[in-house]
Amino acid sequence: MATEGGKPMTDGRSTAYSAVLHILASPSIAARTAPYVGGDDFDWHGLLSEAERMSTGEGVLVRIAHDLWE
Repeated sequence: MATEGGKPMTDGRSTAYSAVLHILASPSIAARTAPYVGGDDFDWHGLLSEAERMSTGEGVLVRIAHDLWE
């Protein structure tokens, strides 16, 4: 069974959070997305606004992460 912080990931939200965090921590965008990442949620308004100023590929990563979260 997969774990998150030593706890079993049985909650779909925990799995989604881990997946989104993995994408937003990609080296190409991590510095720009970090201010919008919270302990259990994301500032999607800020992230999507920031994505508009990113390259096409970087912005795609943010939008994929958003789609996974929604």
